Amino acid sequence: MTLRQTILLVIGLTLLAAALLALGPHGPVGQAISPNPRSAAFNASLLAEVRLFTGSFGDWGGRASTSVSSRSGSRRALWLVHGRRADNDYAYLDHNQTFQTSVDDTMRRRANAQCAEYGWYGLGELDGGLATVRLSGGFYRQDGGRPGPLGFPSPHAAIRRERWDLRLGAADPQRRATLDVAVSRRRDWLHDDDAEGRIAPT
Repeated sequence: MTLRQTILLVIGLTLLAAALLALGPHGPVGQAISPNPRSAAFNASLLAEVRLFTGSFGDWGGRASTSVSSRSGSRRALWLVHGRRADNDYAYLDHNQTFQTSVDDTMRRRANAQCAEYGWYGLGELDGGLATVRLSGGFYRQDGGRPGPLGFPSPHAAIRRERWDLRLGAADPQRRATLDVAVSRRRDWLHDDDAEGRIAPT
């Protein structure tokens, strides 16, 4: 599955979930259509947002978010997904490291500078009266080429970055005491089977 298909799938699932929450028996639309006093305490407000953007050099992406909050405000949740890619194949003047002359200058197009990234973030909060508990987590991944410095290009090398985050927090109603526990993991990969990433040829 391509990145474009993945982004469209995630956005579609997010909108579907938002629609189900809105039209469900405890959603704002469902309550308006068929009010039920017994479930009125569970009535929630729902917000959903989708943003798409594009730019030069093959840059395009988007993000979708949805949030739900109980009528009393004691419970709320947020979910966000995002994705972006760019070719970064801009033109530049290669002076071939000969600054004193322009005879061997050549116009080139940046190669292997493409980049794609996506991720998600979720948050849930519950106010139980004695304490407010919040749980959040997220994931981020980036894949791209490693073009290398001028004079020593690496047209086939690639990089990959991943990061996971998780946080659990609690606080008393007056916020005089708080407790936070957080963990994070980050990993970086360099795929360079042809050893193109060396600083200078040997």
